[in-house]
Amino acid sequence: MGVHGKYIKRKALLGISKSTGILTGISIVLVFLLMLYAVEYSALNVEYENLYAKYQDAEQALQEKESQLQSANQKIEQLTDELESVATKYQELSDEYNRLRGSYESLKAEYEDIKASYDSLKERYERLQLDYDTLMLNYTNLWDDYIRLMGDYVNISSRYHELLMNQTLYQLEFYEQIKEVLYYRQFIVYDYKHKKYYMPYALVHALIYWRRRSDVNRHIPYLTLNYTTLKDYYDASLKSWREDWPIEYLAQQLRWIAGNDDELYANLALQVVHELYYNVTDYTKYPIETVVEGSGDCDSLSVLLASLLEAGGLDAIVLLGYAKASQEEEFGGGHAMVAVRLTEEPDDWPRKSYWYYTYRGKKYWVMEATWLNPEETVIFPWRYDIIGSAVGDLPWDSFEVRYVIDA
Repeated sequence: MGVHGKYIKRKALLGISKSTGILTGISIVLVFLLMLYAVEYSALNVEYENLYAKYQDAEQALQEKESQLQSANQKIEQLTDELESVATKYQELSDEYNRLRGSYESLKAEYEDIKASYDSLKERYERLQLDYDTLMLNYTNLWDDYIRLMGDYVNISSRYHELLMNQTLYQLEFYEQIKEVLYYRQFIVYDYKHKKYYMPYALVHALIYWRRRSDVNRHIPYLTLNYTTLKDYYDASLKSWREDWPIEYLAQQLRWIAGNDDELYANLALQVVHELYYNVTDYTKYPIETVVEGSGDCDSLSVLLASLLEAGGLDAIVLLGYAKASQEEEFGGGHAMVAVRLTEEPDDWPRKSYWYYTYRGKKYWVMEATWLNPEETVIFPWRYDIIGSAVGDLPWDSFEVRYVIDA
């Protein structure tokens, strides 16, 4: 009984100690774990503090980066606007460039044409310069001759005035001798309207002819005259028919043949003038001289034609200028033509074109007074298939009018 109680007690004692040991061990383990945890916590806390500090630094850096990014975005937007502006400006400049390029190409082509013309003109200029130098040399020689001739002229003029005093008595005697002399010239004209031929004539007293022929003050080459003197010169010749009745009488015969048909009258007057030969003279003749002598150059024949037209009641003008026979001619030759005012356009002889000159707002139909020279085969003046035979014809390639003399 006693031993069992002891055992039991002993057994109970052993049980308490084991639990305590277990708890103690657990406590030790827990304490150890806590210590480890505390150490780890402390290390983690330090690491946390470090990470938190880095986080704050990173957050501040991020804010700075966001600020920089926002600033960069603003700059990008600004640059985008500027880029769009530059693109617009580039497009405008590109369009302007293309336009200027086109203008450049056009100007380049024009330049090439101008350069070609310049080279051609330069070549012509050099030829003309050579001609000019030659002419200047000739002019110098002619001027020397002129000075010499002027001396001779002064001497001859002095002698002339002495002879003129002696000539007065001779002229009186001469007029007495020729006052009964007559010049007679007959023409053949064709009235194409009635298919009839007529023979009008001019009967000129020698005194009338000699009074004009001996007017030596007018025997001046017209190329040496200025326009004012030239106009007076032609006016006197054109109006002389009012005093020289044979011209007016010849016109009356033509008017009787033509009746009231002005175009027929103009063509008949042209037939009369075309029966006279072309012969170069240094001065413009009076109509009476041209009729008696049977010849004249373009200005003398034009003055006669204009006088007949005026004497027949038509309005005529004399055109002075330069005529070209072809387009290849560089310079035209000096020439005189006539133009007449008609109430209607000429149509007696069909032409591809009728030529006229506008003077003081009115149309004057041109007429070519020159027809033949003595070396040519005779061509009847009523050959209306030939251009130049009728009123309204221009037998030249071109005619440049410089002066107009109103008859």
